[in-house]
Amino acid sequence: MKLYYDKIKKRGGRLDLGKATLLQGDMGTGKSAIVSAVHLALSGKIPALRLGKGDTQDAGRLLKHVGSGGFAMIGLDGWHGYQVEATEKKARVIPVSSPDGVAVVPCDAPDGGADLVFADLKRLTSCSDKERAELLATYLPRPEERDLRGWALAQAILHMGASLRPKKKNDAGPHLVSSKPTRDEAEKWRDALVKLADANRATPVLEAVLAVWKNQDLPGVEELIEALRQGSNAAAEQKRTASAALKQGLRSDPGDPALIEEIPALESEVSTLRASRDHAAENSRQVDAARKSRDRAIEELRTRKASVGALNSTYTTATIEAVKAAGKKAAADADKIRQSEPKPPNDDELAKLRQSILGITRGVVKVEAEIRGINAEGKALADVARKVTGEAGVVCPLIGTACNADLSGWLAETKAKLAELVKVRAPAEERLAAGKEELARVNQETDLLLRARDNYIAAQRDWRKALDAADEAVRKAARNQEQMERELASLPTIEARIAELEAALEEMPEAIESVAWTADQAERLTEAEGKLKTAHAAQARKDVLASADQDALETAAKLWKSAHAGASAGVLACRQATVAPILQGASEALSRFGIPGMVVIDLVSETIGLMNADNEFIDIEALSAGQQVFYACALLSVVPQKVGPRVLTIEVAEVRTEWMTRLMAGFDLTEWDCILLATCHDVAEVPEGWNVHRCE
Repeated sequence: MKLYYDKIKKRGGRLDLGKATLLQGDMGTGKSAIVSAVHLALSGKIPALRLGKGDTQDAGRLLKHVGSGGFAMIGLDGWHGYQVEATEKKARVIPVSSPDGVAVVPCDAPDGGADLVFADLKRLTSCSDKERAELLATYLPRPEERDLRGWALAQAILHMGASLRPKKKNDAGPHLVSSKPTRDEAEKWRDALVKLADANRATPVLEAVLAVWKNQDLPGVEELIEALRQGSNAAAEQKRTASAALKQGLRSDPGDPALIEEIPALESEVSTLRASRDHAAENSRQVDAARKSRDRAIEELRTRKASVGALNSTYTTATIEAVKAAGKKAAADADKIRQSEPKPPNDDELAKLRQSILGITRGVVKVEAEIRGINAEGKALADVARKVTGEAGVVCPLIGTACNADLSGWLAETKAKLAELVKVRAPAEERLAAGKEELARVNQETDLLLRARDNYIAAQRDWRKALDAADEAVRKAARNQEQMERELASLPTIEARIAELEAALEEMPEAIESVAWTADQAERLTEAEGKLKTAHAAQARKDVLASADQDALETAAKLWKSAHAGASAGVLACRQATVAPILQGASEALSRFGIPGMVVIDLVSETIGLMNADNEFIDIEALSAGQQVFYACALLSVVPQKVGPRVLTIEVAEVRTEWMTRLMAGFDLTEWDCILLATCHDVAEVPEGWNVHRCE
């Protein structure tokens, strides 16, 4: 068997558990995480955690044990597994997908899960005897429904017969049958019960009890026993009610018969007085409502007239004309401002000037470059002439050494060139001066146009602000005029409402005549109600006593109670009958483990334990921790197999090292798909067929 898990107690991994594996490791190394993963993968639950209603896993504890998204899968004839999905503080367990992407489904078992056998030793040894018997019953095979109902009916008949039969000295009460009753025995018991019921005038109750077995709405024996329990509770409650009535002395003092006869007259008197009281109360409400209605009408009339007066004083002829004139003036001012919008400067002229500045600047730069070239050429010629005619004599202008040649012609030519350069530079300087003068003029014109544009922007801003203010004044004047017209238009409506109120007040009476409810009438009503209550109580006591046959109720309560107790005992006896072969197999398994004794399980007497070699009974709670492990393994090893994978998991830390080999060798591995033991101890010798997984 292969295991794949993650986020179980913050651990995860992949393991090949084989047929039988011993998980070995110190505390906190992950042994219980592996066991929990196996449980989650096969059943969708972790039995070590507390279960809620309907055998559901407690979400809070589950999330502490398994992280959100945690999962566990078992590879055994296909993959089986579940994962935990968490949202806020809620959690649910859903099928998970296998590693190869195939959807994992629950194990194919009748209850939707695997045949997972979990040895919860702590629960088995710490609960009450009754709870322990119920826990072990879940591991045992369930008898046929027909057998369960038959045993329940037979034992119920025996218990009911014992309850009706007169008690004798040393009477041991109803006996429990140890084997399925025959038809003749059942008929004999039933006939005897019918005679006893007839003698106790309890035949109708007996028929009601036995009808439970024929009720088609009770499909299972558990529902049948619940119906008997409810019937027993109802009969006991009826008996208690009658008993309480008797204890109050109702049988000896049923009340005043004459007062009971006055009930019709008292009811009539109380009804009449209550009607008068209600009429007076309704009249008082009407008087109060009429007064409030008149006061509201007067107040509204006063308010309406004040409103008319205020409107007439506010909107005189002069006021109306002033509001209209203000509206016209505001509109005229706005039109005047709108027509005085500033004119923008000529942007085309500004563009032309900027283009001219660019052209003139280029010309000036060109002339300046030309003059610099003339000056450079003249300076070079002058420098050469000075060198040639220096104090050292004539020097060759080419190689710079003394020269005897006649250079007068060359000098004359050089002087002529210098004179020519001076002539050429003069017009160039004139052009440069003219260009700079033109550039200054154009720049001045451009500055004027830019200042004009800035002035236009400021004027435009002031104009827009003034126009907005004028438009707001127009709107305000329009609102004032609309309000005035609206309020003036409401005057006819207000005046019409005033006329309606005045007419209504003229027709409205000053007050409504009151209907009195006197103290004498109230006293008479209290007295009559008291008498009527006493009379009704006397009538009720009389009715209870008329139907309270205490003996019959006692018999009915006994029958229902004994039927419920007998049916419950019969079901346990039926299940006990299936235990014998299992006990034999468990005792043989215990012997294979090397523990002498016989396994004892009596569901009826709730006795569970071990009969040792000295024929002494030892309760399971009195066994040592190691003996409890061997006891549980022996018992669970012979649990009848269901449909689906069969897996056993058990913590065996209480078993000493020298006993571990004996425990492991005692299992019949052919009966299991996988056995998983967990311990913190070493094992002296590993039996054949077992693997040891070291947890670290």
